Amino acid sequence: GGTAEILLKIPLQPGLQARTDFHEVCSKSEFQCKSGQCISYSMRCDGDNDCKDRSDEEDCAVPKPRKCQSHEYQCGTRDCLNYTLVCNGQKDCADGSDEGGQCLSPCGKPCSQICYQSPDGPRCACQKGFSLGSNGVSCTDIDECQELVPEPCSQTCVNRNGTYSCACHPGYLLEPDAHKCKVTGKSMRTHAALQCSGEGGALLGQGRDSMAGIKSDCIAVDWVGRNLYWTDGTTGELLATWLNGTWRGKPEYTVVLDGDLDQPRSLVLQPFLMYWSEIGDKPQIEQAGMDGSNRKILIEQGLGWPTGIALDLLSWKIFWSDDKLHSIGSANLDGTVAAWVKNLTHPVKRCILPPQFQAAWCLFFQIMHEVLQPTASNPCQEHGCSHLCLLNPKHTGRCSCPIGEVLADEKNYVPHFLPTQVYLKQLPPTARWKILPEHRLFPLTNVDALTAIDYSVRDKALYFADRESGYIRQLRIKDSGKLSQKRVVPVKGTVASLALDWLSGNIYWIDSRNPYIQVATSNGHYTLVLISEGLHHTISVVLHPSTSMMCFVDLGMESRDAGPKIECACMDGSRRRVLWRKSRTPVGLIFGVFGTRLYWADRSKYRTPGSPRDGCWPLTKFFCCV
Repeated sequence: GGTAEILLKIPLQPGLQARTDFHEVCSKSEFQCKSGQCISYSMRCDGDNDCKDRSDEEDCAVPKPRKCQSHEYQCGTRDCLNYTLVCNGQKDCADGSDEGGQCLSPCGKPCSQICYQSPDGPRCACQKGFSLGSNGVSCTDIDECQELVPEPCSQTCVNRNGTYSCACHPGYLLEPDAHKCKVTGKSMRTHAALQCSGEGGALLGQGRDSMAGIKSDCIAVDWVGRNLYWTDGTTGELLATWLNGTWRGKPEYTVVLDGDLDQPRSLVLQPFLMYWSEIGDKPQIEQAGMDGSNRKILIEQGLGWPTGIALDLLSWKIFWSDDKLHSIGSANLDGTVAAWVKNLTHPVKRCILPPQFQAAWCLFFQIMHEVLQPTASNPCQEHGCSHLCLLNPKHTGRCSCPIGEVLADEKNYVPHFLPTQVYLKQLPPTARWKILPEHRLFPLTNVDALTAIDYSVRDKALYFADRESGYIRQLRIKDSGKLSQKRVVPVKGTVASLALDWLSGNIYWIDSRNPYIQVATSNGHYTLVLISEGLHHTISVVLHPSTSMMCFVDLGMESRDAGPKIECACMDGSRRRVLWRKSRTPVGLIFGVFGTRLYWADRSKYRTPGSPRDGCWPLTKFFCCV
């Protein structure tokens, strides 16, 4: 019942001294300025003073001079000069290196396009849009769409011989500068998510009243599946509800992702996919299907606090603002080719609001237009879900239940409950259901025959083994109502018995190929043979984590020297001893509540003389260190 505190004294490594300046702790992807400021390593030696003390530009290599184009002449100062200004009788280079020398020598080179006089003798040049070949006389077309930095067109670039042209996607019009595209059609709409005086959130649309709802860090609309998504950085969850749902203070919603989310912040959607940023200990930008499937890390390097993200589906790019590094970054939607715009004072979203919302704090601001939401067919219309239907990357829908309910089948839900007992039972079709207590059924797909089972009340997770699956698997009953099933521990043969240490999460089991007692971590990454010596045919293992005790049944061999026995030990395998030898076929081991008595059944028709009539044995004289 009390609270324990642990103080750790960590010795410094030789040669190191304790820090007293309390500078900001930079991540591996960041450079620490002399002042203690953290910036992205991509900003180091880029020609800009990103550190306040300018220490990021110290000890940098001398920048290389710009390479002159095929229609330019390079002066002695490394500057570039148009070929028409060379040998014209005027010193256009700062050092005068464009005049004199062999300027009077006639052009006699077989140039494919241009021959001009230079102080070094006749030279070949190319018209703009071409590059001089390695032979020094021929000219080849330059693909400006691929080579020019920054990209010359805002949307589509078409390379042509010696030049290029820009084009726009449907719904856009090319502006007079022939490079940028302007949206056409209906006028744009603005939306803002507001928090007023700490009383929760509100959604404000142009020409609409505000709609009171729940507090969130960011919201996003799935215009295809007709769902509303939001992030909750406090609880570390990504949630969803109907877009046209009725909000009565406690709306029906589902948790799409939870567990290992580290302070999710910004969220954006495209048809069937969602992207979000996390600003916790490991800042990153992730991607998943709208149902939480196919989750992967998109960007994890060069990030500080990625507080806002946006998509440009036309250019296939994702953009983000970083409040810690004072920058705006971009990358392709597969996470490649990242770039940054730096030296921004504070790249946060700002809102211009009507008078009635002047006191509100703007959490999210967005400009919307029909061209930014491409149309797509909604597979959920044909799915027939009883409640929520979430889109996934396979362009299909998946039914999802509100919190407090679980799927009974692929489309319908049943009320959620807290299991107090778990039964593993082979029921024939004519079974009399009245003999069972009140229960719920969880049909398991692709399962041949269950052989072992245990349940974690804390994690709401069912651990089970199938006859031929080769794995111990976990079925987690989430608060969102979803049944999440995954493989946890690979095993050899059929699992005869398994037991869960609900304190540490470790899993103990016995399989048909080996008589050993094995243990693995809850994620299955580390496996250990705990007890093997003197075991012949183990069939059952049970745990009592509160007292660190473990007991198991070994049926032995047919010879008298290795008969059936029940043994107990500490859960680390120490202090092993034989508890009982007088049962012929002991099965079904179970501890009493306090771990002081052990119960079992005996399949044998005859009871060994001296065996306890009640099928139990006291353990009060056997203790393990806890």
